[in-house]
This record gives sequence, structure tokens and C-alpha cells, in this order.
Amino acid sequence: MELLLLHLKIQENTSVFRCMHQLQNPSECPWGVKAFTGFLGENKQAWKQYDATHLAKEYDGPKLEILLDQGGDDPYLTDKQLLPENFAASCSSNKLLNLNYRTQQATIMGISLS
Repeated sequence: MELLLLHLKIQENTSVFRCMHQLQNPSECPWGVKAFTGFLGENKQAWKQYDATHLAKEYDGPKLEILLDQGGDDPYLTDKQLLPENFAASCSSNKLLNLNYRTQQATIMGISLS
């Protein structure tokens, strides 16, 4: 989550990078709710600045191409910890973000921005 989150917040040009096990919507997944409550408190509005799905809705930087490869067998996906479908919905509602979301037959996933 950290690299995607930083890119959406800083809005700098990035060539390509890849991250592993992206939590695209931590304010809505069990692990994220537990972590955000512990670190940030109960105010869910404060959580949005650390949630890539919410940042994607509000993104107003340069047009961005995002490639998201999701491992279809990733146990965190089936446990509803990653929530890439929520991130995809946010990207589709923002004309500045063009998401290419692919599910791969693997447990490893990554994200590239160019």
C-alpha cells in the first residue's frame, strides 16, 4: 500500500515500480480497520488519507496509467483483506486514472505505475 499511497498523495511522475501485497482499501478490510483504529483512533474520516481507494476518488494530479496484477490465489484476496475491486471502482470514477486490472494465476501480486 505504501508506494501506491505515496504516489497518489505526492502526484509526481513515476516511470514504473512494483509492490507486493497491496491493501487498496484498508479502511474497509478487517486488518486495516484494526490497524487504523490502533494507530489513528476511531475517526474513520482520518483514515481516508491513508487509503488508496479513497485517494483515487480524489486524485487530481497528472493523468496516470496504473497496472495492477492481482494474484488470483492470494489468500489475502480470498480473506477480503486486499479489496482490489473497491480500488478499481474508485479508479473508474476518476477520469485521470486509467487502471489496467489483471488477475493472474499466482499468489503474488504487484502494481506498476507509469
